[in-house]
Amino acid sequence: MSGGGVVNNSTIQTYSKNGSAAQIWQVTRLSNGYYTFMNPQSGKYLEIKAAATANGTRVNLYQGNGTDAQQWVIVPNSSGGYSILSKLAGKAIDIPANSYNNGSQLQIYASNNTLAQSWSFTNTSTPTPVTDGIYRIRNLTHPLFVDLAGNNSANKTQIQVYSENNTPAQLWKFTKLSNGNYEISNPNSGKCIEGAGANLSNGTKVQLYQRNGTMAQQWIITSFSSGIRIKNANSGKSLDIKNGNYSPNAPLQLYDSNYTAAQQWQLIK
Repeated sequence: MSGGGVVNNSTIQTYSKNGSAAQIWQVTRLSNGYYTFMNPQSGKYLEIKAAATANGTRVNLYQGNGTDAQQWVIVPNSSGGYSILSKLAGKAIDIPANSYNNGSQLQIYASNNTLAQSWSFTNTSTPTPVTDGIYRIRNLTHPLFVDLAGNNSANKTQIQVYSENNTPAQLWKFTKLSNGNYEISNPNSGKCIEGAGANLSNGTKVQLYQRNGTMAQQWIITSFSSGIRIKNANSGKSLDIKNGNYSPNAPLQLYDSNYTAAQQWQLIK
């Protein structure tokens, strides 16, 4: 999705793999045999813009409406991949003019068996349900807890890891939002954990800030064999102990998912 957009009519484009939530799609087979593609970050669906059927019509994001413009057929093709054909038009999702560059906006076009219409699917983590409530967040392999530095409730206070201390600075309220993401707030202050400034870069500070409803304050929880990862819904980057420094007062940051212990957590009631 262009710019990680989550609003209706956000354009769908090609872009280098970046691990962000903008590149994750939940594929669901309907009872009629067709498929939908839903972006878990936004809860919105891949569709043909304005239900038009002409070659060159853009593919965009839109709230679920059950129309044929949001239903697709997935069929193997001669390139070894899959073509994604619209139920509405019978035309394929296509990269215009075979332009394999970042930012190429997808369209529908008559099926032609070119590489511009050939796609593959890669399994990725699926969101893990977390019951609303108050938890402590412990690093999976080190006895360190997500902690509000100095138990300071001011905006922009650094979120860090610290030894267990049974204070309100280590209590976090998880609230599931209507789009499936989570808000993580400190019950004592009512303020939320966020990626500072909605920044998309590695190394972005993780801080406390008053609730503002932005994607920077929303989180996606995914599971692996023995714990969870906590990803920022705005950037798709993971909650990470900076430089793998497993000592009290080490700051938290956002960083590309790398499957190290610095990004592995467990929730404790």
